[in-house]
Amino acid sequence: MTSLHDRFQAIDSVWKAYTQQRDLPHHWLLEQTLKTALTRRAILPVLHIQEGMKVLDLGTGFGALAFDIAASSGVVVHAMDHDMTAIELATSMLADIQASQGLHPLSQVTCEVGDVYQLPYSNDTFDYVVSRFVFQHLSDPQHALQEIFRVLRPGGLVCIIDIDDQLSITYPEEPTAFVQLRSLFAKLQSLRGGDRIIGRKIPIMLHSNGFQVVNTLVLPQAQFSFVSHDGMATQMAIQQFMDSKEHIIANRLITNEEFERLISELHQDSGRWSYVTNSELITIGKRP
Repeated sequence: MTSLHDRFQAIDSVWKAYTQQRDLPHHWLLEQTLKTALTRRAILPVLHIQEGMKVLDLGTGFGALAFDIAASSGVVVHAMDHDMTAIELATSMLADIQASQGLHPLSQVTCEVGDVYQLPYSNDTFDYVVSRFVFQHLSDPQHALQEIFRVLRPGGLVCIIDIDDQLSITYPEEPTAFVQLRSLFAKLQSLRGGDRIIGRKIPIMLHSNGFQVVNTLVLPQAQFSFVSHDGMATQMAIQQFMDSKEHIIANRLITNEEFERLISELHQDSGRWSYVTNSELITIGKRP
């Protein structure tokens, strides 16, 4: 049997091959996921997922966390997302990962489309539900928690991982163009019902929806690096902003000309040394 290290390498090799396909949707997210693999995998020991468990990765996106879980233990994983395009890509990647022996030999992974507010599963189906960077986008997180409670078996666990923007520090401050574009992105998310300080609220939400909160953790990250207009971090940010351009303009947050001017300024940034910290907030709850 291959080692866990070998399985993670197989997953990363497949992921890297997909990042080279520049025409894929949300390409910046593929690159970001590959870049942050070590941080994502640092969470796995905290989850205490046991062999044979049935796990739901809620809002799986391209399936990164689902694949890591299935590589780590012999489990059954349902990787669910509302985005058909993401699920189609995750299904394609899954086939390549399986062919590369990137999963535990006893694991099974299914990628499927579903609605977080009306999960396509029977009551008491899962031993564990994980959801990473999903709740910040939800307009009705309480409803989503009620659905999670329903599909969890008694004694089952849920782990919600999300952000809190007020725990992020950058020194010196990013260029004005970057700050303005990031603010527009946050405003768009808020207009859609999202919440970029949701991380601090999750424990209270779980408690109020009948869960027993069994653990709360912070996963901090810090980096000191040279940031330039042609560097990976800036290019991924530009791709993310461009993905949202149409909706930002449609919501009259900025004109097309102003948006293009800000992007142009980012492309002309001469670069700087930067110290950046941010944190993922982790809450684990148990259904009584």
